[in-house]
Amino acid sequence: MGEKYYRKIVSPFLMGQSREGLCRVESLAPDSLEIIEADSNYPDVKDSNEKTLRMGKIYFKLSEKVKSAVGDGFVPVSIAGDCVSAIGVLAGLQKAQKQPERIIWL
Repeated sequence: MGEKYYRKIVSPFLMGQSREGLCRVESLAPDSLEIIEADSNYPDVKDSNEKTLRMGKIYFKLSEKVKSAVGDGFVPVSIAGDCVSAIGVLAGLQKAQKQPERIIWL
């Protein structure tokens, strides 16, 4: 299977807070990554409710990108800053009516 078979989606956030350092992976494959952008600069926050709302918005965007990838015939690969991003991946698969074949955390 070639590179075109996969769609790599980068979610550079850790529990709703921006971690732009994760975007360094773009230098490895600049033309083959989709990066989820924040609505605004997400500074560190202490309020857990605000953090939860941000996470919901981020994982919603991730779910939409996963759904789109599956709809276009690709296998989505999530490169994310936290394990909770699996929520967005699984939601996207569910929206696309696709059962996950495998999930790997590294």
